[in-house]
Amino acid sequence: DVYKRQHVVTDKVQQLYPEAPVLRAVGAQAYVGQQLCNADGEVVGIVFVLFRHAIADTDFITSTLQIFASRASAEIERQLADIRIRHQASLLDKAQDAILVRDLDHRIIFWNKSAERLYGWSQLQALGQSIETLLYEDPTHFRHATQTVLEQGEWTGEIVQRHRDGSTIEVEGRWTLVRGDDGQPQSILAINTDIRQRKASEREIQRLAFYDALTGLPNRMLSWTACTRPWPPRSGASRAGRCCSCLLYTSDAADEEDS
Repeated sequence: DVYKRQHVVTDKVQQLYPEAPVLRAVGAQAYVGQQLCNADGEVVGIVFVLFRHAIADTDFITSTLQIFASRASAEIERQLADIRIRHQASLLDKAQDAILVRDLDHRIIFWNKSAERLYGWSQLQALGQSIETLLYEDPTHFRHATQTVLEQGEWTGEIVQRHRDGSTIEVEGRWTLVRGDDGQPQSILAINTDIRQRKASEREIQRLAFYDALTGLPNRMLSWTACTRPWPPRSGASRAGRCCSCLLYTSDAADEEDS
């Protein structure tokens, strides 16, 4: 109720509130106050007017104060929302993963500090750009992943992207469809983790498993894998009912003993 949020003293306000030094400081005789409330009805402040003389007709004063209080409440709420948004953005900037948000036209609308470090583009340079043209040499995989997000609400997987200098970046992406208050798709949130070091380690492990560390030549494991892999039959051999064989020859003593 508006009137419950107002307080009006038409005369002798100092006698009613002798503990308030501001009333004595200005020689106030009358007071009109209005609470400031946010959209949820919570009190966020107060605005008041002091008069050095008694007042009789308060309707004009209170109605004017209500208009001012409504505008002040909206401005305070906007400033508080801005503070919350800046605080949340600062937390996202502390994340080690690249966090970016794009609208449904693939225009970048959020780009955190880790994205700057991973891709080489500053936030100012990235905002408003098409993420498809900025980060992808071949957008085929990107388009398939985006379609999955739109249909299923999320996508997780590995994808190859492009750095500002043209080099490739292997990332593990976790993409989520963000909906508005009306339930309609609004944007896509992407959290991308740099996995280049992990992929390099995996390739090195595979190399050590299949190639000789000293000579760099394929070892017995790779040869055996190649020979035991199913091969499509050649038309001539298939028609003649013949098959092919593979001979493995090892020259070192250890391999001779093993064989």
